[in-house]
Amino acid sequence: MNTSILTMCSFLNALKLLCILTLVFPAFVQAQSRLTSETAGNAQPSSADEVIQMSVFDVTSDRDVGYLSTNSESATRLNVPISDIPQSILVFNQEFLDDLLAESFDDFVMYDPSVQTVSEDDSFNMRGIGSGSTDQVGSYYNGFPMEAGYGKQMLVTTERAEILKGPNAVLYGAGAFGGTMNLVSKKAMFKTATRMNMTYDSNGYFLSKIDFNTPVIKRRLAFRLNALWANGEDARSNTKSAWAIAPTFTWQIAHRTVLIAEYTHQVQESVANVGFPVLGGNPFAMQMANGSWRAVDPRRRLNDADDLRENTRDVIYADFRHEFSNHLMFRSMFGYEFKNAYQNEVYPSSGFTNLDRTSDPTTVWLSPIYRFYDYDYKNVRTRNELVAKINTWGLKHQIIGGWSWDRQERRSYRRESTAGEYPKIDLFNHEPRPVPEEYKNRSKLKNANPNSLQTMYLPAYYINDLISMFEERFFIQTGFKYIDNRRNTINMRYNPVRTDFVEEESTTHSLGLVYHFTRDKAWTLYLNNNTTYSPNFTLARDGSMLKSREGDQYEGGIKYVYKDKFSAMFSAYSIQIKNEPELVDGDDTDYYITTDGIRSRGVEFIAHWNVTPVWQIYGGYAYTHCIDKRTGDRRYNVPLHGVSLFTRYQLKQGPLKGLSFRFGYQWRDSSMSGVNASSPEPEWRIPTFINITAGASYEIRMKKKRFQISLQVKNLTDQYNISNARNIYVRVADPRTWILGLGSRF
Repeated sequence: MNTSILTMCSFLNALKLLCILTLVFPAFVQAQSRLTSETAGNAQPSSADEVIQMSVFDVTSDRDVGYLSTNSESATRLNVPISDIPQSILVFNQEFLDDLLAESFDDFVMYDPSVQTVSEDDSFNMRGIGSGSTDQVGSYYNGFPMEAGYGKQMLVTTERAEILKGPNAVLYGAGAFGGTMNLVSKKAMFKTATRMNMTYDSNGYFLSKIDFNTPVIKRRLAFRLNALWANGEDARSNTKSAWAIAPTFTWQIAHRTVLIAEYTHQVQESVANVGFPVLGGNPFAMQMANGSWRAVDPRRRLNDADDLRENTRDVIYADFRHEFSNHLMFRSMFGYEFKNAYQNEVYPSSGFTNLDRTSDPTTVWLSPIYRFYDYDYKNVRTRNELVAKINTWGLKHQIIGGWSWDRQERRSYRRESTAGEYPKIDLFNHEPRPVPEEYKNRSKLKNANPNSLQTMYLPAYYINDLISMFEERFFIQTGFKYIDNRRNTINMRYNPVRTDFVEEESTTHSLGLVYHFTRDKAWTLYLNNNTTYSPNFTLARDGSMLKSREGDQYEGGIKYVYKDKFSAMFSAYSIQIKNEPELVDGDDTDYYITTDGIRSRGVEFIAHWNVTPVWQIYGGYAYTHCIDKRTGDRRYNVPLHGVSLFTRYQLKQGPLKGLSFRFGYQWRDSSMSGVNASSPEPEWRIPTFINITAGASYEIRMKKKRFQISLQVKNLTDQYNISNARNIYVRVADPRTWILGLGSRF
C-alpha cells in the first residue's frame, strides 16, 4: 500500500513538473535573458539584510484609505489594481472589520447588498445562489477552499475579506456559482506592534484577543501571534465559548526567497439556533385546536440546557516564494485543514411536522428527537506555480500557471432517537420540560446510521494571463483549468459494505476585457465570461456519467475611481446553472437526466466615498432576479432588492478630538419561503429585513500608544429579522445587543 502511494506521488510530481515547464518555459527563457541584462548593466551593491517584499503577491493595508481599497489579490492571486481586473470585486479591509467589531461572517457579509445569510454556520447566498444544499458560494482562506458549515470561521487571523462575484473557478476550484469569499490572513511583519481588544455584550458574552508581532532576527525572521478567548451566553441564554491560537512566521531565507508558515487552532462550543415551527405561514402566532390564534415568540429556544455543539478546526498554511528576477517568480503553497463537528442535542423532529394541538387545546406541543452527530473533515492541498511578467510584441503579460492537487476526506456517524420518545415541548412556555436521564444516554438511541467515509482527489492544471497594451489602457484576461475529479465512497449501512468509485473530468475558463477611457484610469469599462463546475457523480440511464453542473456567467460594468477620494462600480450580470440532475420515472426503473437549473440576473452598484478626511461613506444596492427555470418560480430566501450602508464620522480637532460615530444599515426586500415536500402548508412571504448598527468610540493617543473605548448596538430597532425560512420553520436573527469594547495599540 505504501509503495503504491509513493509511486502515485512520484507520478503526480512528474506530471506537475512537465505541466509547469510546458506552460511557462518560453517565459522562463525570456525572463532569464532579461535578468542577465539587468545584472550586467544595473547591478548595485545591496545589504545582505535587505528584505524583498514581493509585492507582486501580497496586498497590504498600507495603500488603503479608510474603507477604500484599490488593490486585490483574490481574482488572480497577484497584487493587481481592482480597476485592471475584469470582474466585480468588493474588499472589506481591516479598518472596516475593526469598526464593525466583526468576529465572524455574519458581522460583515451582508454589507455586500447582493448577499443574504441563511444560517448561523457561515452559510449565505450571493447573487441569489447558495441557499440550497446543491448550490454553493465559495469560502476560501488564502486562496484555499474551506469546509463550509458546522461552526463559524472566526476572524482572529483575518486581515481583509475579498469578495469576487459570480463563478470563479479558474484559479480557485469547483462550485463557486454565486461568488467567492476569500479571507486573507495576517502575515508576520518586520516591525514590533501589539494590539489588544476586549468586548462584553448585553447577553453576558466576554471576548478578548491579542495580536502580537515582532522581528526575531532583524530583516530575516518575523513572528506574529493572534489569540482569542471568549465565554458567556448567547441571545437565547445558551452557554457558548471559543478560543483560538494562531502563530505565524515570515522567514526571509535569502535576498529573493521567502517562506511564510501559519497554524491556526480554534475551538467553539455553542448551541444551535434550530429555528421555530410555522403554521399557516405566520411565524409570530400559532393556531389552536379550536381555530383561535395565539401570539408566540419565535426567538425562544427549543433546545435543552445540556445541548452541545463543539466544533474544532486546525489549519496549516505554508507559502514558499522565490524570485528568479523581477520578471519571473516561483510559488509553492500548502494547505491542511482538519475539522470536527460534534453535536449532542435535542432537535425538532421531522422538520416540525409532528406538532400536537389536540391533547391540550390551549397550547401546541412539539415532539423533538435526541441526536448524536460526529463529523470529521480532512483536506490536504498543494499548489505549485510560476509567475512571469514579460513583454512580447508590445504586449505586457502577467502569467500564472501551474499544477494543484487536493485530497478531501469526509467521515460521518449519526444516531438519533425516534419521535415520541422524548418529552414534548410546550411552545408557549419559556423552558422545555425536564429531560429524564435515561433519554440522555446515547446507548439507548435508535435508528442508527452507520459510518460512511468519502474520499475525493482533485488534481488540476491551470494557466491565467493578464495582458495589457496601449500604455495599459486595454487589458485582456484569459484563463483555463482542467480538473480530474475522483471520488471513492465506503458506505457501511449495507451488508456487505458497499464501495463506489466514480471519476469525472471537467474544464473551466475565464475571459475578460478591460478598457480605461482615460490615462489616469478614472473611467473603466469591463466585460467577462466565467464558468465553474460541480461534479454530479451521477449515472445516466445508459450507464454513462452525467456532465458536471456548470455555472456560466456573462457580466459587464463600469468602474470609476477618483484618486483616493471616491470609487464606484456598476455591474450587470446573468448567471445560468446548467446540467442540473433531475430524476425521471422510467417504465422499468428511475433514471437521471440533466436540465437547466437556476438562472440569476441582476444589477449592482457599490461606492466608497471619502467625503472629507474625517467622514467616510460606503454603500451599495443590488437587484437580484433569481428563478428556477424548471418551475419558473422565484428562488426562495432571495430578496429582489437589497441595500447596504456604513458610515463613520470622526473628530480630529477641538476638545472632542478622538471621538467618532458609526452607523450601519442593511435592508432586504421581502422574499418567498422555501418549500418542504412533506408539508401541506403553502409558501409565505418572509418579512422585510432591516438591521441597524450604531456606535461611538473615543480614542486617546499617547506618543506611539493608542487607547480606545467604544459602545455599539446591533439591531438597534430590535427587528424580528428572519435569516432563513421554509414553509414549516423559521430562523430568527438575534435581538438588540449592546457591546462595550476596550482596545489598545502600541
